[in-house]
Amino acid sequence: MIQPELSSSNFPSGFRRRIIIQSAPGLVTAGLEDDVHRFILRLSHNQRVISGIQARAERFPWTTCPDAGDFLADQLIGRSLDEIAQLDPRQHCTHLFDLVLLCVEWAGETQSIQYDLLVADRVERRTSALLLEDGVPRLEWQLEGTLIAG
Repeated sequence: MIQPELSSSNFPSGFRRRIIIQSAPGLVTAGLEDDVHRFILRLSHNQRVISGIQARAERFPWTTCPDAGDFLADQLIGRSLDEIAQLDPRQHCTHLFDLVLLCVEWAGETQSIQYDLLVADRVERRTSALLLEDGVPRLEWQLEGTLIAG
């Protein structure tokens, strides 16, 4: 599902992350991949309630990451889709919880979408960041230190 190579000939080297969401009736599958992470999440639902969660942590920075899917399943199965966004994200694996929120948002859709985030290496405290949706630029930032300059 996730393509292993993120590349853009028009963008300099730096950090790259890809998120792909595939939605079908009763099921949303999402994957997140960058150089440190590779997570895949499948969320089953009946349009109102989460009926199942399966998560795979294929590449991760912490030894606790692979257990996060079981914890999420215990905490979320049987809950209303509407209440998930109000849960405390600090109680969950950040990346898998973010994928759950995206899956909830896409529940009921019947299409797929791909997001690519590109952040160039810093040069003299400056960098740029670009967010693409299905290959189309949606947001672009110019950063100086910690400030968004443009």
